Amino acid sequence: MQEQGYIPGEDFTIYKDMLPDQQRADDSESSNFYLDEMAKLNNDLTNMQRELAKANAELNKLVEIRNRFVGMAAHDLRNPMGIIKSFSEFLLQDMKASASEEQLDIINTIRSTAIFMQRLVEGILDISSLQSGRINLIQSEVDIASSIEHMVKLNQSLAVQHNIKIHYHGLQQAQPMNIDITKIRQVVNNLLGNAIKYSPDDSEITCRLSIEGKYCRFCVQDQGVGISAEDQKVIFEPFRKLSSHSTR
Repeated sequence: MQEQGYIPGEDFTIYKDMLPDQQRADDSESSNFYLDEMAKLNNDLTNMQRELAKANAELNKLVEIRNRFVGMAAHDLRNPMGIIKSFSEFLLQDMKASASEEQLDIINTIRSTAIFMQRLVEGILDISSLQSGRINLIQSEVDIASSIEHMVKLNQSLAVQHNIKIHYHGLQQAQPMNIDITKIRQVVNNLLGNAIKYSPDDSEITCRLSIEGKYCRFCVQDQGVGISAEDQKVIFEPFRKLSSHSTR
């Protein structure tokens, strides 16, 4: 038997006006409850955002203070390290003929350690400057060919202590470039220093300087264990260390 008002084949829809009064009241109360809950959650979220913004502002202030402190400390350490390095080099020259091999090794160790400490301090200064946004480039026209050749020769004195040979393939003629030579020295010394530090004794390091258009490319290749493709994704994160052994 077909019920009155229902046509077979059509959608059966119940409108709110067709519901009993009690059901409409319940739906209205439920709707108001959810609206109140949403308003409360929205207020809580707004308050949390304010607190987060306040905490971020305080954190940024503390980071700036820390960077200034670290920069000042590193700057104060740089001069003593330079003095130790200079005196050790003076001793090497003055005592070269009279000192024993063991004494010369000790002086060489003092010099190489001072150089290492200098590089650490310069790295700290660079990081502090970068984080504070105050790094400055002092550019001048420099012969990049002779400058890099000189840096390679300086690092050879460190390599020879581990019986590591550095083969350098440079340029046959002068190559003037407008650069910040201090920053370039830091980059080149870091590359060579890492190659020496993480290469096995009695191995070889090959360096190449080439010109590619208006750019120059300096490559360093060593016989260490290298860095895996997976580790290369994170190697440039601050203070990232891949392992604790000397061939990392």
